[in-house]
Amino acid sequence: MMFMEGMQLDEAMEPVNITETGEGVEAGIDYDGIGEKMVDAEVRTDVENFEGEEVIVIGNPFEVAGNLDYKQGDNPYGARGDCGLTSCSNFLNLCGIEATEDDVVGFALENGLCANNPFASPEHVGGTNDAQLETILECYGVESSVYYPDDSQGSLEGIASAVEEGHAVMMGVNAGYLWDEPAYVDGGDVNHQITVTGAIRDTEGEVVGLTICDSGRGLEEDSCRVLSISELQDCYATAGGASVIISDEVVR
Repeated sequence: MMFMEGMQLDEAMEPVNITETGEGVEAGIDYDGIGEKMVDAEVRTDVENFEGEEVIVIGNPFEVAGNLDYKQGDNPYGARGDCGLTSCSNFLNLCGIEATEDDVVGFALENGLCANNPFASPEHVGGTNDAQLETILECYGVESSVYYPDDSQGSLEGIASAVEEGHAVMMGVNAGYLWDEPAYVDGGDVNHQITVTGAIRDTEGEVVGLTICDSGRGLEEDSCRVLSISELQDCYATAGGASVIISDEVVR
């Protein structure tokens, strides 16, 4: 296995810093529901799907979005089906490791860690599975584990907690349900990979959504898209073969 040199995890951990933004935020909200967290949190009233409601946004997803890749397939290798590799790039950047889509795709192709049939269309080049993604992350110095919706760590609460504690997370979903595009449902199984960048809780501490970076449509707004619990149930929790990859260590 080839290991990348000069790649170090950023082990700095900052205590939670809750700030209030947006109009009409009331004082005295009970933040106990988010527990001991390592990333920033803020109360907002302008979050997509929750406009006018006070929600706690954890993980600085709107700020982080500017450093993430929301457009897969624009690499020099002709790999267009590289949602997993682009998510891997975003995952690594959340870990403090600079790795572009070009870097990760090139590394995966060189080491046989993605689909690379010379007779396949570009849309079928660059595809990955969980084992390949874990190996790529390991080669960059990041240990990770795979969890499933039925696991406590792979539940929506478990994913939110992982993000809040400072872990990097990527998620296998069904693109058709994610985009509300029936043509991509394809039986309802997992066929796409995204990066989870933040968690959203109501003022009682209940998880009401996650923020993601999705490279599949190439839309700038998908660099920080808000998914509600119902959307996550459709595209992740009930999708065949759904899984998440979570960094073993706190990295954010």
